[in-house]
Amino acid sequence: MIPDWQPVLPKVQPILGVPEGPYLERTSPEGQENFRQNVARLVERGFKIIRRKVMPDFEAIAERHQCIMAAEAAQVHARWFADYASLYHEKTADLIRQGQSISIETLQEALPGREKLREELMTAMEKAGIDLWIAPAARGTAPFGLQSTGDPVMNLPWTHSGLPTITLPSGFNEIGLPFGLQVVGRWYGDELLLAWASEMEGALGGQTHQPEDVIKPAAGF
Repeated sequence: MIPDWQPVLPKVQPILGVPEGPYLERTSPEGQENFRQNVARLVERGFKIIRRKVMPDFEAIAERHQCIMAAEAAQVHARWFADYASLYHEKTADLIRQGQSISIETLQEALPGREKLREELMTAMEKAGIDLWIAPAARGTAPFGLQSTGDPVMNLPWTHSGLPTITLPSGFNEIGLPFGLQVVGRWYGDELLLAWASEMEGALGGQTHQPEDVIKPAAGF
């Protein structure tokens, strides 16, 4: 599927970075506890953890990302939305309408912020010797049911900066909903990310099955 893919077998264990600051503070209490437990588990398995404060302007990053996403959605869907607006999901329609109010000039001002964030994150990695960032994949667990994929805020900066990301299973809460650990590689470092993530998944214990005594959600939960 990818002609220039270069399989790698890393000879060293990756150094993991925890992106402390406003971004990580968006995690829920149970998400923070699960993340803390998984960091401790990785340390027990010999992984080195480095904590660095990054993205102090996270609110501005989130606003910029929303601006770009809405404006580009409005551009791409312009013809379809004009004819079939009533068929769109309410949230998608709201996003497109928001994008219709954003000027070309505002969008052009926002776009360079993606490269700026990527450079800041990569510079922090280089200075600290970090190979991979780790963070919760969501504020807490995945939501119950199929009505929503939940709040994407914990994915936002990595999507915005274009850094490759993978999520590993990292346990369950008391009613059996899954947590995930997000692992983020360097720019164009997809091959190393996948190779190292496989090693990390083993260190986390392959938490892919609910415990036997899990409390099942009641009907209509």
